[in-house]
Amino acid sequence: VKRYGLAYGIDFEHVWLDTEVMEQLIAAANQIMLEKQGNVELAIACYDAAVKLYHGDYLPERRYEDWTSAERERLQLLALNTMTTLADLLLRRTPLESLRLAQRVLAVDPVWEDAYRVLMRAFVAQNNRPKALHVYERCVAVLDEEFGVEPLPETTTLYEQIYQGVDVLAE
Repeated sequence: VKRYGLAYGIDFEHVWLDTEVMEQLIAAANQIMLEKQGNVELAIACYDAAVKLYHGDYLPERRYEDWTSAERERLQLLALNTMTTLADLLLRRTPLESLRLAQRVLAVDPVWEDAYRVLMRAFVAQNNRPKALHVYERCVAVLDEEFGVEPLPETTTLYEQIYQGVDVLAE
């Protein structure tokens, strides 16, 4: 708080917004990933820091006020995309963390198909092929129940590769 003449106000010089920092970290990580010789470890660190700043819905106490809806949805999509990207990058390094992130995405949005694919590969990385196949079956059921659609061809192809024992973790 800062005094402005006879009034008081917020001293914005000493204020930071977690949403702004989250977006800056994601932008930095995306830029690193675009570079041909990009430092993947640095990108992972940026994505991880951004994910740690996301604590769920934007202004949840204002959930039913129209003015927050667009920003809430934008930030949620940004966070879910970032978690999925990070989970994919961590598959070979820390499959358990990859698994946790993919499950977190699906807890927020059960029809996020990219997260199902990451989750399937994470179970393969842990030598749990039956669980990976079960994840596909769950994906099929959720998409059918919610929208009456089948998974994308790339999800079905991944399932078939896992079923056939193809190395789906090869770079």
